Amino acid sequence: MGILRPRSIPVLLGVGFAAVGVPLMAALGLAAYQVGELAHQSRAAVHQAVRVVQGSRLLREELTSMERAARQHRVLGDPALLAAYREARARLHEAAGELARALPAADRERLLGPLLAREAALSRAVLARGPGPDEAALARRFADLHARAAALLEAGHRLVDRETAALTAAAEDTRRLLFLLAVSLVPLSLASAGLFGWLILRPLRALERAIHRLGEGGFDAPVAVDGPEDIRRLGERLEWLRRRQLELEAAKARFLGHLSHELKTPLATVREAGELLHDEVVGPLNPRQAEIVEILRASSRELQRAIENLLGFATADPRRLVLRREPVALDALVRAVVANHKPVLLGRGIEVEAALEPVRVTGDPERLRAAVDNLVSNAVKFSPRGGTIGVRLAADAARGMAVLEVADSGPGIPPEERERVFDPFYQGRARAEGYVVKGSGLGLSIVRECAEAHGGSVAVLDSERGARLRLELPLAAKDGREASAAAGEARCAG
Repeated sequence: MGILRPRSIPVLLGVGFAAVGVPLMAALGLAAYQVGELAHQSRAAVHQAVRVVQGSRLLREELTSMERAARQHRVLGDPALLAAYREARARLHEAAGELARALPAADRERLLGPLLAREAALSRAVLARGPGPDEAALARRFADLHARAAALLEAGHRLVDRETAALTAAAEDTRRLLFLLAVSLVPLSLASAGLFGWLILRPLRALERAIHRLGEGGFDAPVAVDGPEDIRRLGERLEWLRRRQLELEAAKARFLGHLSHELKTPLATVREAGELLHDEVVGPLNPRQAEIVEILRASSRELQRAIENLLGFATADPRRLVLRREPVALDALVRAVVANHKPVLLGRGIEVEAALEPVRVTGDPERLRAAVDNLVSNAVKFSPRGGTIGVRLAADAARGMAVLEVADSGPGIPPEERERVFDPFYQGRARAEGYVVKGSGLGLSIVRECAEAHGGSVAVLDSERGARLRLELPLAAKDGREASAAAGEARCAG
């Protein structure tokens, strides 16, 4: 298993956090170490400087005590003064030992060594039996020792200055190091976070695209999701679901093929028998019989339309259906559809008030005919006997749209149902008057599918009475193409 191909998202997250966090933790550890070293150097430097300065001052004090005792002994000859001299000399050597450990080797050899040598020679002369050095010699030789002790104190001050400068330089080096770490690690951390974010989001986005494609009905392309093992397993389950859906679609197509034959063949016989009775081929009909025959004919036509809608909607592949686009005189198409409904309109005494302007669109004539037929059928179905249907067609040149409105005088569509009436198989609360065969609930859904396939739309408008539906389609351009509709595949069933 590679670092970039872990078994699961949690492992990948852990690796990502480690890749981002370890450099930062290492940088923090290095920074803490550098700061600790700087603090240690500071303490050591301060301690050494204090020892040098204190030792130098103590050295001068003991030299002063030795000079005082020696000169007093020179005058008074008191042995106790020699004892005081020896005590001061012992303290001087003790201070010199401490100073020797604190001083750098160069200063120790250059300053402290000669001072101790001259002090030893002077002490031998002072402590020897006899008169010893005279007053002038004592003063001169102690003055030389004091000068050398002052040089040691000055060396201590210089040592403090050097250590301070060294500490300043070390602090500056530490600051630069921390700055370089920040400058280098921040982009590195961001790059690591971006890399592992991409590694995590890439399979999730591929999974999202696959789910969206399946939801849109795209079952042709295999589902292939790369990434962590748990995401790949999920992709494999989606691929199984895709293949299963294809199998179900094939089974549905076979079933609907058989259903089409089983339903349409006997229905054609029923319709033919109804037409023969209507034409009085088998003999004249009395008014009661003629009324029953008319009911039979109307119900068989409605049943045929419902079956065709159901079969057309179920068998159409919304992602592969290609529209046969050509110039269509929409006003002539609407007149033809209204004429086809003339027997039902006359039988129920429904009047059609048509106001049709010459309008041309580019589209599939059969699909457009199905959409208009479903609009008109819906109006006829819900209009009461003796009612009125209004059909208006006009061109909205400003928007480049053809506008077809169909209004009936039926119960209307409640506001809460205006969106749902375009959903497949949805049937509202209103019931059609005088219809034996219940509708399939596909008519308005087919209208919306065809409208959207042609780059248009359909909607329910406000109306004082009945339902008023508006179908909008792009007008045909002068070169025979829609002004704004895209060509190609579209969803439509009729």
